Amino acid sequence: MSKDRSEKEGVSILKLKMIREGTVEYASAGEPITSPSKVAALIGKYLEDEASECLVVVMLDTKNHPIGIHEVSRGGLNFAAAHPREVFRAALVAGAASIILGHNHPTGNVTPSANDKTLTIELKKAGELLGVSVLDHVIVGLGTDKYTSLKEQDVI
Repeated sequence: MSKDRSEKEGVSILKLKMIREGTVEYASAGEPITSPSKVAALIGKYLEDEASECLVVVMLDTKNHPIGIHEVSRGGLNFAAAHPREVFRAALVAGAASIILGHNHPTGNVTPSANDKTLTIELKKAGELLGVSVLDHVIVGLGTDKYTSLKEQDVI
């Protein structure tokens, strides 16, 4: 009797694990995120030296306390691509109740592009299917205190 391929070679046993790579200074550490300005302060600090566009996910517990930041993608000067599976992977492993999307515009102009709006709407729908709420998408302008909240603009 011959064994099939998986029995001969074996099947990998996998374990998912979050690894802390470091921390980012955050003046409101320990407090829930209650406004886009708090999100902007957190992701602005995380992305302050980035010359290219980076999309991050701020993962939150059930009381909106940040439990982690995950960099989803890094793009060029004006675009960072993202697929829902990459956006939600870390949030699911971390057990996040909700997320806030964030990215930087290295030019300093925080006006959301049509792509920013479309991506936000698509990710909100994906989050609803997965049971992880997308609360906002905040765009920060590097080198400035400016930011835009897509929730405040009624995109989500």
